[in-house]
Order: sequence, then structure tokens, then C-alpha cells
Amino acid sequence: MISHPIFDSVRQLLSQGDTGQALQILLSFLEKDGSRPDVLRILRVVEANYNATRQQEIKGILEFSDARRESNTLLPTQNGRRDQQWKSSKM
Repeated sequence: MISHPIFDSVRQLLSQGDTGQALQILLSFLEKDGSRPDVLRILRVVEANYNATRQQEIKGILEFSDARRESNTLLPTQNGRRDQQWKSSKM
């Protein structure tokens, strides 16, 4: 597991359910760092999907439970195919 104060902050925010703030911090870090443009691109797509889901929830198009389910599909799973793709993009 990668150890860095930024990543520790992101993990904490995610564990508290503050996905939007976690995305912003991670995006800012990756933009300044510049060493992983591939991961930055992936994260921007995740952010766009997250924002679209939040807007639908705010407008009442999606119920909270549906929005939560949609948000869960945006991030890598523990044992699923997306997790393998995420890991391979980090190498």
C-alpha cells in the first residue's frame, strides 16, 4: 500500500464518506505531481461520473440508495475486475 500523507488524508475522507473532497485532494496532488498522467485521466473520469451522480441525486432523479450504488461502481472493487485494472494502471 502506498504511504504518503496525501493518500492517508484521502483514505480518511473516503472512510468518512466524503468522496467529493477526497477526489479534489487527490486530483490536486496528481496535477501538481505530474508523474502519473494515466492515473489522472482515470480519476477525472471518476470525478465526472461522481459529479453527474450527485447532480441527479440533488435534483431528485436518483434516490440516495441508487446514488450510493452508482457511486460504489465508480471506484475500484476489492476483488473484482475493476480492481485489477486499477492496480495495473498504478504500475
